[in-house]
Amino acid sequence: MTAITEDEATHTLPTGEGLPTSKDPVEDFDLSQAPEHLHKQIREMLRTHSAMWDGTLVTIHDTDHAIVTPADAVPIRAQPYRTGLFKWQINYDQINKMLKLKVIEPSHSACPSPIVIVPKKIGESSFCVEYRRLNNITKKHAYPLPRMEDCLDFLGDAKVFTSLECTAG
Repeated sequence: MTAITEDEATHTLPTGEGLPTSKDPVEDFDLSQAPEHLHKQIREMLRTHSAMWDGTLVTIHDTDHAIVTPADAVPIRAQPYRTGLFKWQINYDQINKMLKLKVIEPSHSACPSPIVIVPKKIGESSFCVEYRRLNNITKKHAYPLPRMEDCLDFLGDAKVFTSLECTAG
């Protein structure tokens, strides 16, 4: 079972500076805080991995994932939410787009979950799957997430940081 969300908002450059001023968006990145001798390597890395931040939907096969539920749990069988023609068309288009790109695949799960279009503050919307009922019967992992303070301590005296935001899958 795969949970897929997609942010349909207009994608800006990761620096948040908006639209590029040249044909090569990598050239528009502000690298003034990075050492000069690394600029060429940073731009090369950004070009090599541009599919990770250009809004393109991709599938990553690095991790197998299983949703474990108790043996005696009754499968969640949620009906699709009722929508108007406009939202139905958005759902239909998004599902076909993700199927074509092989980001999702047809499922015959015992726990079908409805999809919902969630409005964003900027006026756009996101295609989401409603998994709350399934989450309620899912066995929780026995190990805790790391404390944020500990994660920050591991950064030490580093002066250059990177963050990746996953908006698709």
